[in-house]
Parts: sequence; C-alpha cells; structure tokens
Amino acid sequence: MDIEYDTFYKALRSALNYLYEPNQLRRSPLSAMLGVANRIDAPAALQRLLIDAIEKLKPASDDPAYASAWQMHDLLYLRYVRGYARDEVAGKLNMSERQLSREQRAAIDALAITLWQSDQWQSGPRQGVPDAKPQTSADAAEEANEPEEIGETDEASWVENLPVDTPAAWSITLQAVLDLLRPLLEQNRVHVRYEPDASFTDMFIPPNTVRQSLLIVLGWLIPMAHAAEITLIARMVGNNLEVVASIPAPAQMAQAARAPAALPPSMSVLQQLLEHAGGTQQVTTSAEQFAVTFSIPALARVPVLMVDDTPDTIRLFERYLQETRYALVGVTDPADIERLIAKHQPRIIILDVMMPEIDGWEILVRLRQYLDTRDAIILVCSILPLGDLARSLGANGFLQKPVLPQDLVQALSEQMARLA
Repeated sequence: MDIEYDTFYKALRSALNYLYEPNQLRRSPLSAMLGVANRIDAPAALQRLLIDAIEKLKPASDDPAYASAWQMHDLLYLRYVRGYARDEVAGKLNMSERQLSREQRAAIDALAITLWQSDQWQSGPRQGVPDAKPQTSADAAEEANEPEEIGETDEASWVENLPVDTPAAWSITLQAVLDLLRPLLEQNRVHVRYEPDASFTDMFIPPNTVRQSLLIVLGWLIPMAHAAEITLIARMVGNNLEVVASIPAPAQMAQAARAPAALPPSMSVLQQLLEHAGGTQQVTTSAEQFAVTFSIPALARVPVLMVDDTPDTIRLFERYLQETRYALVGVTDPADIERLIAKHQPRIIILDVMMPEIDGWEILVRLRQYLDTRDAIILVCSILPLGDLARSLGANGFLQKPVLPQDLVQALSEQMARLA
C-alpha cells in the first residue's frame, strides 16, 4: 500500500513526542514504515533510528558554530533526545519562543526528508513530494508542549490519546475484568471457563488495552451465551498474547455473523483499539461455536538489578523506569547481590562504585567472574567521571550522576538493542 508523505510526517512528529515511551513507540506506524515493527525490541530500535537520524543532521566539525545546520541539529537534540522543555531550548539557543517555533518546524522538515529518502524505508511505495510544511493544529499542539493530536474530524482520534499503558500482569488484568463483569454474568447465568495453554505462563501486557478489549468481547458474548458457558483461552503466539473467547453457536448466530453489517459497533472500536496497539482481531463461526480472537504484543519486562547504598537513589530510578519495559530491583547491601542475582536473573546490572563497606570496582570484577553474570550487561553509575576505567574492568557502559530519566532509558535501550 502506498504511503503518503503527510501520513509519514504525522507519524514522525508523534514518535518524536513519545521518544522515551516504549508503549507509544510500539504502537507507532513509523515502526512498520522503517522496517522494525516485527522486532522484539521494536520500540528501542525505532528510538535508535530516530536518534541516529538526528545525529546525521550534525554538520561537519569545521562548519562555523553559528551555521544554521548546527542550530537545526542542536534544536532537535535538545528538544527530543535530551527532552528539554521548549523554554529551556529557547534559552540555550538564544531564541525567542516565536523563532523557536519556526526553526523547530524547519528542523522536523529536514529530519522527515532524511528518513523519507533513506534506505531504511521498508513500507512500500512512497507518494508525494516532501516540501516545507505550513503550520498546522498539530504543530500548535506540540509547540504548547503537548502530545500531537489528530484532527477532530478523524474518527479514530480518541485512540491516539489513550494513556500510556504501564505493564501489568495478565492474570491480574483478567481477574479485574471478570470481577467487573460478575453482575452481568450472574444476570445472564453465564459461566466463564478459563483455559490457558499448557505452556502459557503469566506475562506483562498493556493492561488498559487488554482490559478494554476483554470488556468489549465478553460484553458482546455474555448476553448471546445466556444460560451457557464462555470458554476463554490464553496462549502465546510468537511475542503476542492471543485470547480466544468462544460460545456454542446457535444456527441463527452463525448465519448473522457472516454479514459484516451484523457485527455491533463495539467490534469496530475493538479493531481500532487493537490496531493502535499493534494487535489484530477476528470473528469466526462454525456449526459448533462462535468465537472472537484477538492478539496483542506482550510487554516483556527486562529484569534490572541496581546496586547502590543510597535507598533514595534506588527509589528515584524505580520511578524513572515505572512505565517502561524494565523492572528494577534495588539492593543496598552488597552481601545480598549473589542471592538476588540467583532469584531474578537480571539482564542488566547498574552498579554504584562509591559504597562505604566494599569498593564497587571490586564488585565489578567479581561480577564478571560469576558464572551467572558473565553475560549480563553491567552499567557503572557514579558521580566520578571514570567511564574509561569502568569499561576496562568489564563494564558495558557508564552513567554519570546525576542521571536524567531519558538518559537512563536510552542507556538501557541501547544495551538491549546491541544484545538483540
């Protein structure tokens, strides 16, 4: 299917606004356009592509500091990569708010053209000639430091503005939905029989999307299954959670369901909801049953162990990672490290080196000797600027305190992308 430049441009602006929000990046149509939608680390891959594209706008080192190309690169870097507010960017670049608005649109135009014409493109033929973009309502919204919104005439605009999903366990989400539906189930004398696949284990999912999808599907099926049973199956298909809800199908139901017009409006809502989250839905009928199937990408959480003798720092990093794919466990006593490694099997270890009872450098060397952590990613995090020393002793990267939330997420995502 041909992709219009305006569609691409709008997707790019939205992705820039959500550069450090993995759930939003996973939903972005830009992932498919740039060929990373099917990767298990799609959000991190898209984030890396956008940051790399911004870096490609950096002029040659011998260009004068006042050159417009430097201003364009620095504006995008400060606004999106570093995450500074508009007034902070204007101050750092010595611009008025009005000038910043003009320059920001020009910079996004340049970035869009770079990506539109790049070899990374994998989404089919491109239509339309990139040109300077006039200011739109989306520009005005972004310039007010708000996420980009789709116009009021777009029937699917509501789904673009859904809150970001904080990963939650499937079992907890399912139980909450069944509790909410209990009065409707009792009223229709319907029982839900839950049958997870034999190899199925609990997983982290986008709870808002899954919750609403279950409410739509079961809310439709419960009245039709009056005094009967709904079978609910959950299983993993690739990296997706697949849910099948089925009921015994009366003949008239099977016949009616063959006509698309017979489907209730709620199924159109379900389709929009799932497509926005990268999922799918399907209604199937047979002589024996009537079933609705939907699938949605699971949110695999990456276990992260943080070793720091300051509890406040651990709590701060926990807040930084609360709405990401990373699940942080903190430890203040180095004596507990080995036990927690065995329990959580962390993919990433964040290590402070200034601790009162044991030198963090010694812990780093010992971690690299442990069989369970030989292949783990280790990031040294310290106020001391000793990144070269950290890498020479086996660390994969270095974070200098104080650490901004976007810097932490970016560092973790970069390491996971390299690992993938």
